Amino acid sequence: MHPADHAVRCPAKAAIVMADSGLTVSYRELDEHSNASAWQLRALGLRRGDVIATLFSNAPEVFVLGWAAQRAGLYQTAISNKLSARDVAYILRDSGAKLLVVSPSCRDLAMAALAGHPGLTAFVWSGGTRGWATGRWRRQAIRWRRSRTRARARTCSIPPAPPIAPGG
Repeated sequence: MHPADHAVRCPAKAAIVMADSGLTVSYRELDEHSNASAWQLRALGLRRGDVIATLFSNAPEVFVLGWAAQRAGLYQTAISNKLSARDVAYILRDSGAKLLVVSPSCRDLAMAALAGHPGLTAFVWSGGTRGWATGRWRRQAIRWRRSRTRARARTCSIPPAPPIAPGG
């Protein structure tokens, strides 16, 4: 059953409980933030059938982006943060990902993996419960330039949006 269905039936019920921190995310919050994130993915020009890659630590955004991708009709390739930069680069290349979204703790690994992907855009999720709850992504346009990496950061708000039906 889709989280949107649970958000209607039992909006305050816990959808995600993080054992280590005790953070609880309700079905209503999961539904609202995955919908807003789906709109953000669409605003980036992604279309049904495109692939996004995610490189996250163990955090609620794993579920938010997973459901956002599903809502927008995208395929998601989840990449383990335990892999080497070479392995991450291979998965990015092999999956045909058009976007990479990473946790702040995975930024260095992502930058190293992106060395061979100069055109791939990457975003660093703003991280933590505050960044997640406000629906903000901190954009990191990460491009490889010879022997160094250059990153530009910009924060973009995700405005309230009408629901995207599951499956986009």
